[in-house]
Amino acid sequence: MLQLLPPEIALDTLSYLPLQSLYSSALVSRNWNALIAINEATVYRNAALLHRFVPEGDLRADSVSPNPKFTRINWKSYCQRQLMIERGWHGKAPSTVREFTATGAAVHRIKTDEEYGFVITTCQTGGLSVTDARDNRVLWALPPSHVVEYAHCEYDRGYIIFNRHDNCKEVWRRSIDVGDDQVSATSPPDNRMLQSSTEATARFLTAADRRGHFRAWALLQMPEITRAFRFSYPTMLASATNNAYIWDVPRSRLVEVIRDIQRPRNGSIMGRINYVEVNDHYAFICGSTQLRIFSREGGALVYHLSTKDLPDMAWDVLRPEGESGGASSSILEPQTLHKSHHDPSWTPMGEFMACVYCEFRSADPKVANGLRSFSTCLSVWERPRGSHIIRQGSHHPCL
Repeated sequence: MLQLLPPEIALDTLSYLPLQSLYSSALVSRNWNALIAINEATVYRNAALLHRFVPEGDLRADSVSPNPKFTRINWKSYCQRQLMIERGWHGKAPSTVREFTATGAAVHRIKTDEEYGFVITTCQTGGLSVTDARDNRVLWALPPSHVVEYAHCEYDRGYIIFNRHDNCKEVWRRSIDVGDDQVSATSPPDNRMLQSSTEATARFLTAADRRGHFRAWALLQMPEITRAFRFSYPTMLASATNNAYIWDVPRSRLVEVIRDIQRPRNGSIMGRINYVEVNDHYAFICGSTQLRIFSREGGALVYHLSTKDLPDMAWDVLRPEGESGGASSSILEPQTLHKSHHDPSWTPMGEFMACVYCEFRSADPKVANGLRSFSTCLSVWERPRGSHIIRQGSHHPCL
């Protein structure tokens, strides 16, 4: 019986059980239920690690130097929520739809901060707003006179980045993370940013707290005109036509340059830069005719995919039977993915529009050490006959 084992062995045994089995174990007997209840934080913290709801490295660092983010977590509730989200992505959980009207009717880009409960949006007509996700009210904003029309916005871990007409990137930080007069020492904000920051602070001074408030932090000056940029803390990747630039945003420094990204491969170049993505190891650059992946250590090209290399098979998004094109009155509309075989002669006429890199690690004890990685690169390929999703998968630890 589990309760007869020393507590440390019993808890170690439970750490190998997925959440569904933990729930069943608690129903076996009063003793098992008591063991799990008394050690609830440890049991569900281990479950979060098993399901990879939190990075293992973060938990190891927390055991050495406690992180306030983890000390206030109710691990059982956290696991329940993450499991519900996971089930939702598999279509096995109910979904809810909430509408935020405070953001305005011409929203262009959307970012969220789930930890602090707000939504960041830029507008097609200019301006940036931070809206409370709980009660649909504006917490803080920058006017259209400061944020350009159709501004692209990136956000991660308290840093907002958006573009402006002179090709610079403005960086703003959550007010609660910095002092009132603190700015970047290497790339400080200009007078225009500081003035707008002061005006926004004064406008929302009556707020009970500074949640959702931001302050001007840095102005990143690009070496040349860039077409696309992406921020994944602490790194921003900005790509020009022929070179890509990698910035350390907290330090406001250009740290890497990947040159000659358009060098011909398979008889063609990447074409127009449509989208970029970045992680700790790779820079993903999506051109109209090629998707290329570069190593961040030296800038070597490690993978490329051309439109002419694509198989005939693709996934089409089909509208419900009997409906024509045009806008739908429903907020969310069910779609059907249909596997199709297309005429190869259509292939060169299409182009890549975006890409997403996903990495999964198996928690299955049957997989050696539970560490086998599965990596997938999803690219959106647009052609005159519609948009298609192309998946390139690999079990190689590199990709």
